[in-house]
Amino acid sequence: MQHSATESKSRATKCPPLDSRRHPNSCIAPLQGVKNRLGEFVRTVVKDPNVKPMHGFRHRFKTIGMEAGIPTRVLDAIQGHAPRTAGEGYGEVTLKTMAEAVERLPRVKV
Repeated sequence: MQHSATESKSRATKCPPLDSRRHPNSCIAPLQGVKNRLGEFVRTVVKDPNVKPMHGFRHRFKTIGMEAGIPTRVLDAIQGHAPRTAGEGYGEVTLKTMAEAVERLPRVKV
């Protein structure tokens, strides 16, 4: 399923950002179920308990994002990473910016 940045922005008016630490009324709770089901599925494929495939997706996302030319600060904001310096905390990576960055990621056929 593909969504455009415009669709993402229109949904954003109904759903605050995903960072539940800063936005207690976020949409993270419904997504937790999706994450849990995905984790259960991945474990049917990756049997080795020493491998952490869900964390590996975070690494892969960052690599693919950098290959797509998305600035590290935007990737960090999407993943909920804190700024490394005080200067990186100035200004805001908006939902619009994050949605446009996600649009730049290559599509994966499932």
